[in-house]
Amino acid sequence: MSQNKKIIFFSAVITLVFLFCLSTPLWAQPARNNSINEYLDYYSQRQRLEETHRDWQSEKQQKIHQKGVEAARRDHKKTGQQIEKRTLRTQPRRSQIIKNALDNAAFKINTGYMFVRGEQTFRLPHPTHGGNLSKLTYPIKGGMGFVNAEFEIAAPFSVGARYAHSNFKNTTSKDEDWNFEKTAIWEGVPDTKWADYQVTEQNAKNEAYLWDVNLYYRLTEWDEENMGQKLADFLRVDKLYLDVFAGYQYYKGKHTMTDPMTRYNILAENSWWYGETPHLGLNSLYEVSYKGPRIGVRLEGSITDKLSSSLSLSYAWIRSNADAYWNLRDFNWRHRNKGRGSAFNLDFETEYHFNSNWFVGGNFFYTWQNQPKSKYFGNYGPDSLYPGDSFEYEARDTRLRIFGLALKTGYRW
Repeated sequence: MSQNKKIIFFSAVITLVFLFCLSTPLWAQPARNNSINEYLDYYSQRQRLEETHRDWQSEKQQKIHQKGVEAARRDHKKTGQQIEKRTLRTQPRRSQIIKNALDNAAFKINTGYMFVRGEQTFRLPHPTHGGNLSKLTYPIKGGMGFVNAEFEIAAPFSVGARYAHSNFKNTTSKDEDWNFEKTAIWEGVPDTKWADYQVTEQNAKNEAYLWDVNLYYRLTEWDEENMGQKLADFLRVDKLYLDVFAGYQYYKGKHTMTDPMTRYNILAENSWWYGETPHLGLNSLYEVSYKGPRIGVRLEGSITDKLSSSLSLSYAWIRSNADAYWNLRDFNWRHRNKGRGSAFNLDFETEYHFNSNWFVGGNFFYTWQNQPKSKYFGNYGPDSLYPGDSFEYEARDTRLRIFGLALKTGYRW
């Protein structure tokens, strides 16, 4: 074979081998595709296994967490029971509780003297026209010593009380009568005349005491920020406190008419007759009381750190009773209330504080109490003009009025 034929032959062989190699991947393609699918299936399965494992791990952790929570709750409950048992064992006694309350309490007490005026009156109505038939008046003049105390245990509640006893001066009582027959010595001649009006005056000794007790509730507090600057400037205060209260009040007065002389003025037959009659041994007594529940409001203001004031108003539903004995007539009689009366009380106080404890002050006091109707009944003794007789009638307007100024000093802790 010539050299050219050999070259052509080897070239053809190489070409065939080359073409065979190129065609082999095309023939093997389906197998390659199968391998890729298997790999993808394997990868998907592995992902599912990993997700399943993660879910299992998460569920396992949740169970472990839940067990931990339950165990913690059991431990907490057990610890709480132990603490409760220790608390019960170490709980302070009643005496300790009371001591702690007293340590936190605020107590205020003051004492002073009131310079008072006023009168005690009652009247008997005429049986036909309702006008006055008789009226007695006992003027009140002098003073009353008093003591006030207020105890704050637990805010906003506090308890207050007051007691006062009189140091009244002797006065002249007045007994007025209308439209009656008067037997007397008229111009030296004993006679009986129709008197249109008569007033007699006797010396009188007066004494009284009163007390009240109240439960206070602090309704609200204001400072300058709450009130507003305009209102604070108008009221000229830095702080305001508003309390409401309910309580009970009591008053008892004793009035004694004494000798030696009774002065009288009589209007009879359009003429006035004057004179004095000795009544040696005169010692007639009239005792009257007023009592009942009450409600009120109290407004307190702090003007500066040193100066404060308060205004208290209250209304009471009272009942009044009285007992009396006219000794020269041997005549006992009584008043018994018919229904409730009413009372109005006012207190205005101002205090100057030297420090956090000591203070001085002054106040104005006013009380008005009235029993509109009372049963008026009595009996005559064996030494009277009508031995053994008794009667029953009606009294009107058993009334008390007292007012005055006071000075006081006090201590707070």
